[in-house]
Amino acid sequence: MQPSLLPVFFLLALLVVAHAQWKGAADFKIGNKGPNLKLSLARDVGRWNFKGFGATDFRGGWSAGIGVGFKFKRSTGENSRKHVMCHFFVYDENNDGVITKEEMIGLFDDKTRGSNLYDDLNTTKENLGITKSEFYKRVASVIKGCDNDIQK
Repeated sequence: MQPSLLPVFFLLALLVVAHAQWKGAADFKIGNKGPNLKLSLARDVGRWNFKGFGATDFRGGWSAGIGVGFKFKRSTGENSRKHVMCHFFVYDENNDGVITKEEMIGLFDDKTRGSNLYDDLNTTKENLGITKSEFYKRVASVIKGCDNDIQK
């Protein structure tokens, strides 16, 4: 395939797969070295991310690439073991010693459940989050199965 046909082929491929929940983007630039066109595709499937791109400078220069990624995230999904949910580190995602409402809500598929748990554990409403000591004072009375002899 001639390099000048690469963008046309890639654009056609973009149109064909667009209906299959793929995201596409085009970037056209004109600079001191002439025009440059870059076309890309991306699709998220669960925690997997697939990407591809093609580019040309219309003078015979071209590039292409593909990528695959996997998103790791701590989660307290419905099937998590109760004793893990009793520990501060599970909720303090950035390890700054404070659980924010955003951190708590982000761990739950049901955002209302995350918000309610945060409100139940947060005893001092004027602060910016739940401290470690505040968490361990309240966790046994808020989460079933968490007893007072949790290792802090």
